Amino acid sequence: MSENSATAEEITQEVFMHLISKPGGYDAAKGSVGAYLFGMARNLTRSSLRQNPGQLPIDEMLNTNEEDFADPLRYAG
Repeated sequence: MSENSATAEEITQEVFMHLISKPGGYDAAKGSVGAYLFGMARNLTRSSLRQNPGQLPIDEMLNTNEEDFADPLRYAG
């Protein structure tokens, strides 16, 4: 969802830290553990993307050149 491996790694860590710190948040009657973890990851990713809307995927950052930075609207969203 984030198209950025660093963001994905951070979100994955946040999901498991949340699960460790608040294990009572999972309710088996509402679904599987996998669905719970994926839902949490989805919500955290959406939140991260809202807070950092101009964040580029790593592979896109590596493929930029100086001319790309001359266009300020390219990274506006």
